[in-house]
Amino acid sequence: MTEQQKEQFKLFGCIPRCIIELAQRMGEEINADKFSRRFIGCFSNPATQFGLFDEVHLPRVLRELKLATGLRVINDYDEVKQKRDAGLKVLVYSGIDLNSACDGVRHHCSILESMDAGAFKLWTPTQDGNAALLRCPVDWWASKNCSGWVLEE
Repeated sequence: MTEQQKEQFKLFGCIPRCIIELAQRMGEEINADKFSRRFIGCFSNPATQFGLFDEVHLPRVLRELKLATGLRVINDYDEVKQKRDAGLKVLVYSGIDLNSACDGVRHHCSILESMDAGAFKLWTPTQDGNAALLRCPVDWWASKNCSGWVLEE
């Protein structure tokens, strides 16, 4: 990747970054460069928003990386919790900015780390290229317009 593509990937590549993180946790030797070369056709606008992932390709990419056989979108918090408790991996898609004082639209993908009756915890890629663990109160599930993208085995 060029330096410009690396910067754009930090800003727009939350879905690929979550996929890469999950794949690395499963022992796959993949990084942003390898992912981008392999799946650049899945980027919506690679010229100006390198890394912005078209979700229509998500099931195929997850299958190719052997992370899931399918993908199921679930909006209900308790149902997502049941799937997570059963050991399934879950990506969380939030339609509203996850910063506590913000309520603007911002489509973002994170990895669900844990979930209970009072809160859920996310591994979330940040726009500086790092990641953070974010503990979110349960009411954010609705107020931040969250849904669970359950990776089916």
